[in-house]
Amino acid sequence: MAGSQFVEKSQFIAFIKDVIQNRKTGLVSILTESKRSVLLKFSRGVLIHSYSRSRDIGDVIQVINESERIKFDIATIPAEEGTEVLPGKILLQLLQSGNSVEAETQSPATVGNSRSSEIHSARELLESLAAEYVGMVAEVIVEEALDLSGSLEEAIDNIATSIPDPEQSASFRAEARKQTRLISL
Repeated sequence: MAGSQFVEKSQFIAFIKDVIQNRKTGLVSILTESKRSVLLKFSRGVLIHSYSRSRDIGDVIQVINESERIKFDIATIPAEEGTEVLPGKILLQLLQSGNSVEAETQSPATVGNSRSSEIHSARELLESLAAEYVGMVAEVIVEEALDLSGSLEEAIDNIATSIPDPEQSASFRAEARKQTRLISL
């Protein structure tokens, strides 16, 4: 544990991997060199809550990825049921890549046309892309797909099946795979 001193981000990532693989329960507090703090709540190795100023997992990942050195600790809490915020494999991939975040906000059309687009999280990227095909229900469809899927590719396929037009479904699938190639598992 690195509770009293800053350590390399790679040590933090190894710790999170251990929490996920060994199905640990606890509240992980994180402090960056720039004095920003976030929390990750795990229950039996599943990320069920993230806390930052906005409570958005994308913001939490951005705060972590902006720092090379981190202080962190885990507090024991009782296990509880909760919806998975982001699959563990994707969380680890986003933390390891360090390039899942973009400071500027983009419209869905801009995301679809820009190869170098980076976005706050896989969830936000998929919601933006899906919104072009299914409109306002994209958030619900993406959340359900991520909850039910074991991988990002499987989530993309599940979202694509929610798009009734076969050509649009294929177009979404191709664009989503292209845009998530840096974080696909």
